[in-house]
Formats: sequence, C-alpha cells, structure tokens
Amino acid sequence: MRPLDGITVLDLSRLLPGGAATMLLANFGADVIKIEEPGTGDYGRAMPPFLDGEGAVFVLVNRGKKSVALDLKDGLKNSARACSQAQALRQPCSSPCPPSAAKSGHQDSSC
Repeated sequence: MRPLDGITVLDLSRLLPGGAATMLLANFGADVIKIEEPGTGDYGRAMPPFLDGEGAVFVLVNRGKKSVALDLKDGLKNSARACSQAQALRQPCSSPCPPSAAKSGHQDSSC
C-alpha cells in the first residue's frame, strides 16, 4: 500500500512544474486525473524531443495519470462533477479555482 492510495487528484496544470508535482503524487499512489483542454491539450505534447509522436517531457511527467479532455470554461456541470469526486485540485497559480469547485466544497489555494 502506498501513502496516497485512495486519494483522487484533479490536475489542471499545463506546464512542467504542475505536471511534475502531480507526477510525485501519482508516484505515491494518488489517482491523478489530468484535465486537458479539448483540441489543444497540454503544451508539452508538442514540445520536442518526441517519443512515439508526443513530447518526451509530457510522457515523463504524465506517466501513471489518466487524461481527460474537458472544457471547464463551458462545462460547469462537468467541472462540478469532476471536482466532487476528487480530494485535491492542482491548478495553475494564475487561474482562479473554477466556480464549480467552490460549490462542491473545495477551497481556492493561493501561491
């Protein structure tokens, strides 16, 4: 058994520091669900060098995670449902917590 088994984390990050942080949580057993914007996804997917058609850094920091394309800007029902199933939310520091997260009991964290 790993320390974070049974914990679900939503990963809204798009850059390396957030991806690396949630990679560590996954290493410790958390069920990390990476939420990506439909159509564009994570910036790291398009950054060389490439491994099997995807950016190698993206592959490295997102191993062990589930990935879902979800439009949080238009899909408040989707984001509320996703947030209600998670115990933790990792978001970019420059973005406010989605309103649906606050409604589901999650508090916005500041950097």
